[in-house]
Amino acid sequence: MNLRRRIAVVLLLIGGLAAIPACAITVRAQDATPQETPATAAQLRARAYAKLLAGQRLLAQFRGGTDPEVVTARQAFQEAVRLDPTLAEAHTALAQIAFYYPPQDFDVAASEGASAIKIQPDNFGAHQILSRLYTIKSGLREGTLNDSFVALAITELKEVARLDKNNAEGWALLGEFYDATKRNAEALDAWTRWAAAPQSGDTRFFQYITNRDLTTDAANARLGIALLAAERWAEALVVIRRAVAAEPQNRNYLLLLNKAFEEDGSRDAATITDLKSIVAADPANTLAAQVLAQIESRRGNWQEAVKLLRSQLKGTPVDFASYLAISSAYSQGGRAQEAVEAARKALELAPPKEQGMVNSALLVLASAQEEAGDLKGAEESLRRLLSKEPNNPTALNNLGYFLTERNDRLPEALEMIQRAVKAEPTNASFLDSLGWVYFKLGQLKEAEENLAKAAQNNANSATIQEHLGEVYNARKEVNRARAAWEKALSLSSEPAQTARLKARLNSKEND
Repeated sequence: MNLRRRIAVVLLLIGGLAAIPACAITVRAQDATPQETPATAAQLRARAYAKLLAGQRLLAQFRGGTDPEVVTARQAFQEAVRLDPTLAEAHTALAQIAFYYPPQDFDVAASEGASAIKIQPDNFGAHQILSRLYTIKSGLREGTLNDSFVALAITELKEVARLDKNNAEGWALLGEFYDATKRNAEALDAWTRWAAAPQSGDTRFFQYITNRDLTTDAANARLGIALLAAERWAEALVVIRRAVAAEPQNRNYLLLLNKAFEEDGSRDAATITDLKSIVAADPANTLAAQVLAQIESRRGNWQEAVKLLRSQLKGTPVDFASYLAISSAYSQGGRAQEAVEAARKALELAPPKEQGMVNSALLVLASAQEEAGDLKGAEESLRRLLSKEPNNPTALNNLGYFLTERNDRLPEALEMIQRAVKAEPTNASFLDSLGWVYFKLGQLKEAEENLAKAAQNNANSATIQEHLGEVYNARKEVNRARAAWEKALSLSSEPAQTARLKARLNSKEND
């Protein structure tokens, strides 16, 4: 099957089985040729109109399989154009039938669509067909953009949106094109308009191109992701809350909400209220309870978080994620030994064949062990993970950082962290670890370079700022060190770190 035929089959599935919508028709006439019996303008208009309606009726009867109705409908539209070449709706119908129905011909669809628009610039149907045609040719679906067709698609989608300001597909696709071409502000504007548009009943083309839904909650989630990328945390929280409210069981939406709340740092009360309502309405929504518990832990309410999570326990292997969350809550509360016990329980529940679950439990356990002062145990847990998955970047980073903090085997720590950064070059935590091990090795230039990158990728990390302060201090750049430590103090929520930073700043004041 050649490429054109493959595309034909797909488009037949997503759009061809629906009848081409009837539209308001204004019929125009041309002078009768000498070969025809002279007819009045009204008679020619009536004949063209009748042909157009006949073609539409035939398509309404089409149910797939053999396509005599399509052939006859196409002939009817062609006859309508012959009778009145200025009948824009007939050109639009030919463009639609060439686009949706086999044997498809995109060249004909483009030509007829262009003819319709030349006659009638505000012809919505023609603009929509051209927008879809150029979207297919743009490579957006495959992720290999053709700049010329991208430009044409954007032009037509803007016309679709102009003619129908509530067209969800138009705004959604414009957002995707703007995002793909790094026009971030325009993408945000398009997705904002998509989120405000009524729910669309015609979703198949957008799903085919993007593999995403065209629903209102999907629009809010997509907008939320873009707002998070733009570091507009508070706005992201608002729109992601809408997505969660519409579909509270959606795992991706709940995880987005958790991330937005964490990044925002505003302790947004509305988010907590919404999550409490979701959990109260559906106690079986375990993930919502886990997200609420994590948020409560970050607010300092770790005891309430533990209580909530323990209420979700069922005494079965499904408790795995709850025990991981309980361990995290205990860690937030400085209860390291309880955190270790909860992580061990999660590890017991992880099926040995599910390496991903085992790895998650080992990572949480190692962190809890390190907090409890069991550095040997933390190292053993991470080396156990690495024995099964030698290139796990998080395990490499964590073990390298543990060794760095202990000033132990620093060359080995450096090699591990370098491998982690190679796997995820923009990961702020990994870059922080790399900068810190360089600092411990006395390589201050490399330390500053990597810590500066880490700070660019995560401006809200107290640890990164604290490490930067140490580098500046070692270089005798007192003012820069103090500024970094002051920023770290403003970001810190951990009692031990807060006390350490205050001591550092007081020490500088006494010099």
